[in-house]
Amino acid sequence: MNGDGEINIVDVVAIVNNILNPRTVGVDDATTATLSFDNNQISIEANGHISGVELVVEFTGNLDIDFANNYIADYSIDGNTAHILLVSTENVKEILTVTSGTITSIVEAIVVNSSQALETSSITIEEPSTFVVGQAFPNPFNPSTNISLKLTASADVSVKVYNLMGQLVSVIAEGSYSPNTYNWTWDAENLASGAYLVKTQVGSDVNTQKVMLLK
Repeated sequence: MNGDGEINIVDVVAIVNNILNPRTVGVDDATTATLSFDNNQISIEANGHISGVELVVEFTGNLDIDFANNYIADYSIDGNTAHILLVSTENVKEILTVTSGTITSIVEAIVVNSSQALETSSITIEEPSTFVVGQAFPNPFNPSTNISLKLTASADVSVKVYNLMGQLVSVIAEGSYSPNTYNWTWDAENLASGAYLVKTQVGSDVNTQKVMLLK
């Protein structure tokens, strides 16, 4: 449609505009956009109108996606990669909601205003953290507490407990872990009452939380 030798979302937007002529091309068009995905949703913020988005994403699990009713959208799956196309006569903001599986990364993104694709350098992709550490529960506790970790990508993980003097008192988990939600129980029956630090390290990122043992 636009003579660039490629078939992609830019051509789909051009076809929709030719058929429906929903707006004047070029008016309030976006020149920059930010894609973000978290809490099972992918959304876009831009400085103007967005008509279409084409994404290639990687995922784990059995992927299933919901789109808003006012979008013309579909996706295809090849292994652990999904190819997603979406076009709308309205300004695109919320792109999709994942109802099954987990999207781990956006590999490729084409964002189109009313007539052309935005420059790659004008598109920012905000990826979520690859892990979430749950709050220890119960806390305070006696004699055990539960610790959870949600991973969205494979990583080396260690979960260790230290006293306030920095001495290692327990190793809860250590090794290479795949994407999943993990739950561990730390039993401090043989330790004295007091405060302890649970240090969770995922790759080079570290999360530390304080727990209180009360006997």
